[in-house]
Amino acid sequence: MKRPMMKAADRRLVLSFMVLAALSVCAFLLLVWEPQQRELAEIALGQAEIRTARLEMESFVRRHPEPGRYEQELTARQKRAERLFLTSGGGADDFFQMELPNMAESAGLTVEQLTAVDTPDSADSSKPKIPLKPRLCRLTLRGGYRAVTEFLARLEQGERFVTVKGWQLKGSGEQTQRGELLLEVLLEAYELKQSAGG
Repeated sequence: MKRPMMKAADRRLVLSFMVLAALSVCAFLLLVWEPQQRELAEIALGQAEIRTARLEMESFVRRHPEPGRYEQELTARQKRAERLFLTSGGGADDFFQMELPNMAESAGLTVEQLTAVDTPDSADSSKPKIPLKPRLCRLTLRGGYRAVTEFLARLEQGERFVTVKGWQLKGSGEQTQRGELLLEVLLEAYELKQSAGG
């Protein structure tokens, strides 16, 4: 038994209806649903920011019911931050000549050479005026791998802010001490310059 065939005009009509339905769905998604979802997401984000700000304020009030205590905490934090930097007037020399060699020797390294490198004040007026002067030190150390890694870890975790600007690790070249390494490192610390008023 043969099924009745759709006429060509009917097929075109059904196909046109399906295309029109698909276009309608796409238009709804692009013009209505997506903007609504974006707007709802922005509202939720705004509400989350308001809740976060309120929680931060409540936490601040609980921790600092008196403004004077908050000022004391700020002062203590500032003092802790200032200890990260070297003091002007010999602080850099003490750090490079005494603290660094002591740190290296306590890690099990031998100090072969220590040279302070002059860093002139920057004359670039476009940079903000920060009362910090970089101070460089070139250090050559001899010791085992474990001592080298311990020294670098102590340097990183110490109470001074010191960055490693460059380093080179190689064998010591001496046959008597197998496994001994030579570490050449360029370190940068920052000297906190005293303000004119202070």
